Amino acid sequence: YQWFFGDGSSYTGITPPAHNYPDTGTYTVMLIMSDPSACKSPDTTTKKIRLYSFLVSANFTIPDSICLGTPFIPLATLTNVVSTSWTFGDGSSSTSGAPSHKYDSVGTYTVRFIVQNNSACNKADTVTQIITVMPVPTANFSFQPTNPIPNVPVTFTNLSINANRYLWDFGDNTNGTETNPIHQYNRTGNYTVCLNAYNISNCPSMICKKVPTEVNPLVGIPSAFSPNGDGENDVLYVRGAAIQTLDLKIFNRWGQLVFETTSKEKGWDGTYNGQPQPMEAYAYVLNVTFIDGTAKLLKGNITLLR
Repeated sequence: YQWFFGDGSSYTGITPPAHNYPDTGTYTVMLIMSDPSACKSPDTTTKKIRLYSFLVSANFTIPDSICLGTPFIPLATLTNVVSTSWTFGDGSSSTSGAPSHKYDSVGTYTVRFIVQNNSACNKADTVTQIITVMPVPTANFSFQPTNPIPNVPVTFTNLSINANRYLWDFGDNTNGTETNPIHQYNRTGNYTVCLNAYNISNCPSMICKKVPTEVNPLVGIPSAFSPNGDGENDVLYVRGAAIQTLDLKIFNRWGQLVFETTSKEKGWDGTYNGQPQPMEAYAYVLNVTFIDGTAKLLKGNITLLR
C-alpha cells in the first residue's frame, strides 16, 4: 500500500497515521495497492480533500442599561455568518440579524447571540452580554382652575411618583422646570400641557392633558411699592394679560429717566445707576399693544415708599 497525500509527502502501509497539511487548499490523495499474485495489479484510487481556514465569528454591542419599556437594537459585527439566533434572557428570541427588543420587567438580563456556518472550521460562535433594565417614574399632574377664569394664571400641582426632575411644555411654545409651576397664558384656548418626569436614573415618563384658558386684554401697574428688602412688594412690575409688547418709562421729579423696560419680567427695584432713589412720587408712561391688535397708553404717578 502506497499513499500519496498530494502535498509531496507519502506513506507505505495499510493505514497511514494522521496527516497534517501545510496550508489550505484542495489536495488529491492517491492510494496504490499492489499484489504480485493478483490478476490485476496494481490498482489505484484517488479522492480529493479540501481544507478550509475560515472561522465563523460574531460580536455585538448593546447599552449597559436601559429604561423599562425602551426598545434597543443590538449592533452586530459578523464574519462568515450563515444563520443567527438571539435570546434575550426573558424567554423571547429572534433569528433577525438586528432585532428590536424591549423588556417588560426591571432586572438584569443576559443577551446571547449565536451564529452558525457549517462550512466553517468552528461551525458556530456564541457571544453574551449583560443588560440592566431600570425602573421608570410615573408622571402625573392636576391643575386649577379646571374651568377657566378670565386672566387667572393656571396653577399646576405635580403628582408624579418616584421622580426628581421635571420638564413642562405648556403648549404655547414655552416650558419650565419648576416642580409646581404657575403659568399665565396670553390667548384664550385649549392648550395641550405635557409633563416629562425623570428619576435619578434619568428614565422618563410623560403625561399630557388639555388645559382650557380664557384671556382678556388687560394691563395695570401698582400706584406704590416699597423696595425695603422685606421680600414684599420690593419690585415694581407691569401686570396684565394678552400683552404683545410694552414700553414702561419712569421719571423722577426733574424729568430724568430712571428706569425703562420692555418686558413684564423685568421690574424696577427703586435704584438708578445702582443707587437707591429717594422716597417720593415718580411719573410713568406705559405703552402697551395687545395680541388682538389693540393698544393702550397709561400715564400717572408711582410712589416709592421705604
